[in-house]
Amino acid sequence: MYYDIKQNCKICDPNSPPTKNFIAHLPMSDKAILKKADERLARIVDIYQDLPYTRAEFFEGVIYGSIYIPTLLNHEEIHMIFLLENDKIFLISDSSLIHKELTDTIRLRRKNLTDPASILYYFFEQLIDDDLEKINVIQDHLSQLESQIFKEPDDNYSKRLTDFRSKTLQISHYYMQFSALTTMFSENTFNYFNKKQLQLFSSLSNRIMLLKNEADQLWDYILQVREIYQEQMDVRLNEIMKFFTMVTTLFLPLSLIAAWYGMNFENMPELTGKYSYYILIGFMIIIVIIMCIWFKKKKYW
Repeated sequence: MYYDIKQNCKICDPNSPPTKNFIAHLPMSDKAILKKADERLARIVDIYQDLPYTRAEFFEGVIYGSIYIPTLLNHEEIHMIFLLENDKIFLISDSSLIHKELTDTIRLRRKNLTDPASILYYFFEQLIDDDLEKINVIQDHLSQLESQIFKEPDDNYSKRLTDFRSKTLQISHYYMQFSALTTMFSENTFNYFNKKQLQLFSSLSNRIMLLKNEADQLWDYILQVREIYQEQMDVRLNEIMKFFTMVTTLFLPLSLIAAWYGMNFENMPELTGKYSYYILIGFMIIIVIIMCIWFKKKKYW
């Protein structure tokens, strides 16, 4: 889909797209469309489509790169490749989210979209517009996960935390790479942008760094939740060991009595007594009762 920048980003006829001053959103999976639009696009896609990175490069007056958004932010991996020239910009992705963000950018910022560089800035801004809310939702979910620790954590709890930790690390890396990209733009490493555009990318870089700090705090929070979970598991293990220790202690004197009268000596008067068996059973019950009272008094249970 093509949009004419000079016509307030009006949608163009796909059968006769403009040759300059346009935005093009093209599918990554259709190489024929890419080659028809620009021979360079297919080569760039071949380089970037299997690389889960956010980065940019400059070659022969063209800035090209990729944006890779991890799963946890949008419930799916989103990969977009872009190519920026003085009079055109290509956005290449199969994700419906990229199309939505582009149309939202045009709808909300139509008057500001005067050149490809500004369009790229406002599109990037739209991409991260609600990321703070998404991070807060993730944090709320972690809070619920933390509250479950004190109720009854299931056997998959550790796996869920490990999965969260891995995906949160991906978010932190995404913002770090995105910040490096926008910082490179704001420092005019390629001598490509004018003063106004540099200011825009500088402010964007600062916003992305704030999001990275939030992602890092999320990472720290997951570590804290994991430590709490481990402490609760240690407490549960101690309770189990405590129970088995008390059972062992209860049966220790009973085992001693059983071993004593199982030595098969001939001269053991208790063995021939009429009521010896009942007396011994009663004595063992008294021992168990006394030990239970003692455990209760010492608050072992």
